[in-house]
Amino acid sequence: MSSEQSETQPPSHPRRGSHGRGLTSSIRPVRAVIGLLAVTATYYAIPLDPDRDLVGRIIASLLGLAVVGAVIIRHLRRGDDPVGRLFLLLMVAVAVIALSFHAVSMIPGQFEGLETRTDALYFTVVTLATIGYGDIHPVGQTARALVVVAMGFHVVFLTFLVSAISRRIGERLQG
Repeated sequence: MSSEQSETQPPSHPRRGSHGRGLTSSIRPVRAVIGLLAVTATYYAIPLDPDRDLVGRIIASLLGLAVVGAVIIRHLRRGDDPVGRLFLLLMVAVAVIALSFHAVSMIPGQFEGLETRTDALYFTVVTLATIGYGDIHPVGQTARALVVVAMGFHVVFLTFLVSAISRRIGERLQG
């Protein structure tokens, strides 16, 4: 085989992880399930101190959201599998926001119907999906402010997700 022929022929084995082919694409669903289980287990394992003051809970909630936001931006700039990373980060963001809602719900008069971590997780997903059944809703000013921050975070996050998916579709259509 001449050197000219070897330069024009594609390699016989695609590089792992290139454009979703090879071993990486078959592992993605497994990684997603493991990530979901890990985030869920961590969500239920993190202790929340009901005796912590309101300001401490609010600061911890906002810091958690800021950290998740910074991690999302950092991972997006890395460029490798941004959609997969965004889904994992979405799971983490949902857990942090749900913990924030649960922490604020320990303050009397802040949420109606939110009493457990499962309630907080459910309310977070319902808010993210913009469904709003009405069975759980913020009543106090602190809870309402936190819900507004979470809704803004969701809008920004979904914008990044749609952008990453659109970019990936464009890349696949081009080559």
